[in-house]
Amino acid sequence: MHLENRMRLSSNEKILYKNYDDRINIHHLDIELSERYDDLKAIVPEQTKSVACMIGIDQFEIDPITRVYRLNAPTLNNRIKWQYGYPLAADEKFVDELAVGFGTAFAVSKNVVYTAAHCVCKLNSASLDEARIEKIRFIFNFRINDDGQIKTEYEEKDIYKIKKISSYKYARGEEVSDWACIKLDKSLEGIKPLELDFSSLTKGDNVYIIGHPYGLPAKLATTAKVEGVKTHYFETDLSAFKGNSGSPVFNRISKKVIGILFAGITDEYGICYNYEGVGEHKVKALQATPQQIKAVGYEKCQKLNEIKLPLEVRIAQLAQAGREKRIKKSNQRAIETEEFTSDLDYRFNRDAYLGPFLLNLLPFSPFSEIRKKMIKRADEEVRIRVDNIRNIKRIEKDLDNKVNYLEAYYLNSFEKNGKFSQENKTLEYKISCAQNLSAYYCLIFAQHDVLSVKYSYDNRFGEVNRLMEIENSFESKFSPKIILRLAKYEMKRKTTFSERQRELILTYMHKNYKKFKEMRMEKIITKACSKNKE
Repeated sequence: MHLENRMRLSSNEKILYKNYDDRINIHHLDIELSERYDDLKAIVPEQTKSVACMIGIDQFEIDPITRVYRLNAPTLNNRIKWQYGYPLAADEKFVDELAVGFGTAFAVSKNVVYTAAHCVCKLNSASLDEARIEKIRFIFNFRINDDGQIKTEYEEKDIYKIKKISSYKYARGEEVSDWACIKLDKSLEGIKPLELDFSSLTKGDNVYIIGHPYGLPAKLATTAKVEGVKTHYFETDLSAFKGNSGSPVFNRISKKVIGILFAGITDEYGICYNYEGVGEHKVKALQATPQQIKAVGYEKCQKLNEIKLPLEVRIAQLAQAGREKRIKKSNQRAIETEEFTSDLDYRFNRDAYLGPFLLNLLPFSPFSEIRKKMIKRADEEVRIRVDNIRNIKRIEKDLDNKVNYLEAYYLNSFEKNGKFSQENKTLEYKISCAQNLSAYYCLIFAQHDVLSVKYSYDNRFGEVNRLMEIENSFESKFSPKIILRLAKYEMKRKTTFSERQRELILTYMHKNYKKFKEMRMEKIITKACSKNKE
């Protein structure tokens, strides 16, 4: 049907799938969000810092001397007037705000962002648009400030461009995909990557979005839910416009990214002839008709499980999930138990002692250098300033990150190989050891104050150092279980064997592996050292 006949609207505000425009400026959250949305008021401004507006280089004036980038772009009203031939109605939102961009992206690591593939591809094509890619720039946290002003000048360090398209997929038909993984030309400064949620989706799940509709400063759109779940994507009734393509879609409960918005009904604005009966023509936001929804569907969002993530991003996400799970378990145990007695603490950590020997399982592991640095850092810094709680906490966090990352590394390999592959029999054991290592560090450094009453920090580091000391002396030479038994014997007896004694004992245990489990350690030590007394 002809545009003029179809788009005769009333003066009442209409917007896509609702009868009101629920998009909100970030600095207005306290004013516009009701008590029902208190959970979003604090987290959304922080998440906005990790969301970027995609802008063409031609929207900037660049000072040749200072290299300051100054935005030189039209307002939304001017942009609409140029597109439709008539201005926006006065009661439309964001009329006088700058409309500078054409898409949205969001950070998932220190130098990687995701967006919709069509933002970097040729029109309706799976081929990359190299000319366009060369001109794309990213500005993070592009929003109206708390004082109501828009930042229009940026230093060169705050402007990011594309180094390469690491991977992408644009497909229509039976398989619908639209995502792109982009590596930036430099690392992000002061920007925290958004957390990803790979859990399954259910119709009715509440969602929200942060993005740049029509290239405007960042907007939050909520009061939406998942309307349907397809094979490769899901649909929502989010208030999204051109420019929201590539926006992160968040689960309202987890506050994590569950998808990437990439398509929807294209008729977002329409001409209202004889606006308010005064003979003037204005442009208004449209409300989607049942016929359009039936034909096109709701806003389409790419499932995270259908996109290719860089290895380091996938591992980091798995590590974070594993770390949260262990801390939650540790917290629950603390709640259930009024205090950790020595015996209970030992039993709770008993299986975790295998952890420090995990890296010996793979001498060629990329984490071998991390292990060496980790041990060196603990030895040097903790022994020098063991009474400095801040220093210990910092090292604790660093160790925790490393071991959870390692667990996730093996878990990622396990998922990639398939559950029934021969290689996964080995990986299952490595994952188990990595989980023990995670649990060990999570608990051994006093997650709760009650633990620090019973055990001082220097004693806890002493336990770890003792285990690792033996490990380092005989790297890849003896079984972790053999080393573990010797280490636990030394700690229990509060004694320390020389390196030569340890080698004799471990060698004897190694040669008599089948029966050493049944022998008492005193007998093993006597037999091993009888001919080589020191």
